[in-house]
This record gives sequence, structure tokens and C-alpha cells, in this order.
Amino acid sequence: MIRPFRLAWLALCLFLLTTGLVSVAQSPAYPLPIGSPVQVSGSLLELASQRLLAANPDSDTVSIVQPSGGTIDSEISVGTEPRSVALAPDGVQAVIVNRGDGMVSVIDLLEGTVTATYSVGVLPYAALVYGSSIVVTIQSEPSVILLDLKTGEQQAEIRVPADPAAMAIWGRYLYVTHYWSGELTLIDLDAAEVLATLSLGPDIAHSASIAIDRRSGLAYLPQTIPNWQMTAAAPEARMLPVINVVDLSEMRLLPERQIFLPAADRMVNMPSAALIDRGRNSLYVTQAGSASLSIIDLDTGYAVAHVETGTAPADVILSRNALSIYVHDRIDQTITEFDAVYRSYVDTMHSSAYLPDPLEQIGAQLFYDADDPRLSSQGSIACANCHLDGLSDGRIWEGTVTPVLRGSAPNTDITWLNEHIRQMQAGTGIEPAGVDAAALVAYLQALADEPAP
Repeated sequence: MIRPFRLAWLALCLFLLTTGLVSVAQSPAYPLPIGSPVQVSGSLLELASQRLLAANPDSDTVSIVQPSGGTIDSEISVGTEPRSVALAPDGVQAVIVNRGDGMVSVIDLLEGTVTATYSVGVLPYAALVYGSSIVVTIQSEPSVILLDLKTGEQQAEIRVPADPAAMAIWGRYLYVTHYWSGELTLIDLDAAEVLATLSLGPDIAHSASIAIDRRSGLAYLPQTIPNWQMTAAAPEARMLPVINVVDLSEMRLLPERQIFLPAADRMVNMPSAALIDRGRNSLYVTQAGSASLSIIDLDTGYAVAHVETGTAPADVILSRNALSIYVHDRIDQTITEFDAVYRSYVDTMHSSAYLPDPLEQIGAQLFYDADDPRLSSQGSIACANCHLDGLSDGRIWEGTVTPVLRGSAPNTDITWLNEHIRQMQAGTGIEPAGVDAAALVAYLQALADEPAP
């Protein structure tokens, strides 16, 4: 027999439910594969042997590096401008995205040889391996394609919004960032279909990485807010570096959890790669335009350390034993190692035995540098902000749409370039007769030789 007070309680609960004053917990829109590993795309990874595999875009090679002593065990020639490395499930094969010639190389890590080369289209960005399939983002289409790892046969083409870039695979879900718009697309890989595309704001750019916290189901995306519509904005307000946070179970932006890097750490430029360290509850974020790494406490949202890296850090990984942080410095073709416990510098090792053209390398360093007062008065904006990889951010600055530099004839008059730097970045400009001016011009001319999108 049900007692009267229990009847009254049941009646009250029924009333509250029917009137909407309380609600039943809703199932997540996208059930998360808690416990499954997460793969993320990038230019650096650690092998089972504890060696590092790194892409060298200026040498057209990938290298296997022994971090103890910084020895290059082997360097393998692949395609033009390799940018992304990924491991196959067997741990023996690796997949390399060659951005310059639109090819994907498959290499045997034990033999140190290229075993297959597949054409994928113009301006591929990143690759991961899902089972027996290679997953590649193609910016020129734009699309995500799946290829058979053994044969290169295309298995699926999934159309997505413009400029697909970095990727993460969690269970059957694929998350794709969109570089110039900051959007995030969710794809069901088994069904080969787009489930959702999330806008992270009206003006977000530079979305080159995604870090996923497997415990909380949150994604952290280093991005930039380019205030191109604020024509009177001061230089330090034109490029605002942030970390946006997304609830992946709902594909929902969490604005209250956004990390504004000038407040959390200091003024930095172009946050580029992110990594979760669950053991220390930390977020590692590299800044491509500031040549630095910020270590953020996820409990407080504030930095606990800030260390210098090489030029244009493109990736950051944590060693399997969680004792070392490795940062891949793309322009310098080096790997910087930090002690993860003491957050201190350990070593810098070369990732390639081949030296790029010295003048072009100096020019590339200038192109990515937001800390040089000749280029930026507040350390907040670099040439690469609007022209990364010689492409265009698609925005209108000072009444002009950002031009594409690849496959074109960029204006290399140093007087005009200095005026542009003063107007856009509030820098003092570069001495016209100096080596740095010649180097910047040489780098712009090298960009013009790259294939247009």
C-alpha cells in the first residue's frame, strides 16, 4: 500500500513535470566515446621507440630524431612542403601530407623508405589514419577525403565549409577546424557525413589546432579575433588571441570559459597549437607570431609559465612518460624540448640536416615575427596574420581585400612594404638597404613561386 505522503510527493512531481518547472535530464546530442583514445593532426609525433617524427617543409623531408642528444637517425625525402605526419595503427607506417604538390606519402619507418604516393588535390592541410583509411583535409575543394591506406583508392569525399584545416578523431567522430572562419565541423566517419558545423563567432580566424579533454568532453581551440571591421582600432586591438572552448556533446560554444590570452598571460600573437596535459591539469599553447609557449592552469584559466621557442612553433606534444614537452619550430626546422615538471628549457635539436636558403629563412622569420618593433609596435600582429602560407584571410583591411601571395606577383618594393607595415602593424619599418629588407623580399618572391589555391 502506498502511503499518503508518498502519493502527495508523486502527485507534486507529476505536476512539476507537466508544467515544465522541472525537466528530465536530456541525453547529449552526440554521445561521446569516453575512454576511447584521441588522435590529433600535427607536424610532430612520438614513436613507440621514443624517437620523434617531424615534417620539414623547407627541406621536403621527414626525420626520425633521437631526443637524447638530438641525433637525426634518418631523414627521408618525400613530396614538396610536407606539413602533417600521422601514424598507422601498426605503428610501422606513417602518412605524410605534402602541401606543396598535393600528394600524400606513405613511409615505412623501419626501412626509412617511401612505399606509396597518392595524389589528393591542391593544398591538402592535414592527415590522420582511421582504421585502414587515410583521412585528409583539402582546402581547395573544400572537402575531407578518405583513401584506402594500401591502394590510395578514394573511398569517400565529404564536402565541408571553406578552408578545412586541423583534425581530431575520437571514436567514430572526426572534428575539423576551418582556418580562416574559425568554424568547427563534426563528421561521422562511419557514415561519411557531416553532423554539424558550429560557428564560434562572427569574426574568428587562425584555427590551426584542436585539443580534446577526454574526461570532460571539452575541446580547446587556439584562435584569433581579427577586428578588421574596426577601422579605427589601435594595432594592439587588431588581432586578439583567444582560446575558445566547445562542449562536444552538444557542439556548443562555452563563451564563459573563453581564455583571453592577453589577460591570462600576456600579449601574444597567433596562438597555433594546443595540447591537454591531464596529469597536471594544464593546457599548452604555442604562439606562432610570438615564438613562445604558454602553460595555462585549467582550474584558474591563467598562465603558470611562459617560455620562448623557435620561430613559428607549429606543434606541441607531450612525451609518453609525461616528462618532456616538445615544440616543433617550423621555420627554424628545430625541436625545442622543455622539462614538463619544472617547465624549463632543456635543449634545441635540429630536425633536418639540410639547410634552407638563408636569405629566405631570415625573410620567413621576419614574416612571422610580431615581437620585432620594426614590424609591430605592441607585439600583437605579424605579416602572417593576414597572409599565412601566402594565402588570404579574405577580409577587407583599410578598404582592400587581403591579396593572395602564392602564384602571384606581390608588391616587393621595400618603400611600399615599410609603409604597409607602419599602417597595418604600427612598426617602424625595416632599413631599406639592409639584409633584412632583402630577405623579406626574397621570401615574398619565394611565396610567389608556390602554386595558387
